[in-house]
Amino acid sequence: MVGVNKNRRLTREEWLAKALDVVAHERHGKLRVQKLVESLGVTRGSFYWHFKDREDFVHSLAEYWDRWSTDQVIEAVGRGGGDPKQRLRTLMEFVFKNQIGRYDNAVRAWAFQEPTVEGAVRRSDRNRLAFVRSLFQELGFAGDELETRVRAFVGYIYLDHISFAPESDTERLRLLEERLDFFTRA
Repeated sequence: MVGVNKNRRLTREEWLAKALDVVAHERHGKLRVQKLVESLGVTRGSFYWHFKDREDFVHSLAEYWDRWSTDQVIEAVGRGGGDPKQRLRTLMEFVFKNQIGRYDNAVRAWAFQEPTVEGAVRRSDRNRLAFVRSLFQELGFAGDELETRVRAFVGYIYLDHISFAPESDTERLRLLEERLDFFTRA
């Protein structure tokens, strides 16, 4: 990295954010301490300042992803208020505008080889589904119909960007309302 100050001390959050980018773009196989320190332009000592070892790092990264991709989203939507349909709209907009799903595919693939990551994915899924389920229940859905809508909605908002050819931001926002109406139609 050109022009990076090797004396600059990175925060733990900066380490974790960079590592998520590595997982997303180069896969977890490239998640090596030496590769990370080289890409950040820092020393190995910086890594060991924040993490005891690779196990501590993986655990911290999995938790960071879970908080970033799920907990902060649920908190932001909860703060927004509104009726259940408005909160679903806010959820869709927040996930889209902040590109929250951009790490999901890579982290889920990593979970097949790393039990710690698998635990974070399971926690994240459980919390995402419970939150969205509560909103659809408020809209009056129940039983199998409720579960089908919840899973389809969560899958759509987190994986749409990797499943289909990219749409422009304008087009995606236009379609958001149409898709919300589809998911919430009685």
